[in-house]
Amino acid sequence: MRSGMFKGITFYRDKLVIRVAAHEDHAACAGILAESWLSALPSRRRNVGLAEFRDQTEGELLLVAVLEPDVVGFISLWTKEWFVHHLFVDPAYQNQGVGTRLLTHAATLAGDRELSLKCQVQNEGAIRFYGRLGFKQTTRKGVDEFGEWVELRGRP
Repeated sequence: MRSGMFKGITFYRDKLVIRVAAHEDHAACAGILAESWLSALPSRRRNVGLAEFRDQTEGELLLVAVLEPDVVGFISLWTKEWFVHHLFVDPAYQNQGVGTRLLTHAATLAGDRELSLKCQVQNEGAIRFYGRLGFKQTTRKGVDEFGEWVELRGRP
């Protein structure tokens, strides 16, 4: 068994399960979104409650990464365009392949289509992560309530 190590937490990658989220997983996902966002962009606070999380992901395919008994990450996809709306991993499990596994699973579901997403410019770690997986910046850019963003397209 291969294991990953980060901040004293060890898990076995073979035991990580990617599955469609159950209604009961939403609270854990909302918590991961808030905690991960704060970890990546501490100057841009974002509090997302359960109701807002459900509103944001309504109509999307929501997959969770589970290391029993805990949800440790999630990805939400607008499958009509294979747009990655959210990809967040609990900070305690980052840099252990969870985000890569979620994106790879999404790409498998997308078939031969590319995935697209928007990423905050200030989130340099995420931009590097997507770049390592083969995502490229497009010419599409913008500004939202959290700051500047760029569009990325690709496949892991």
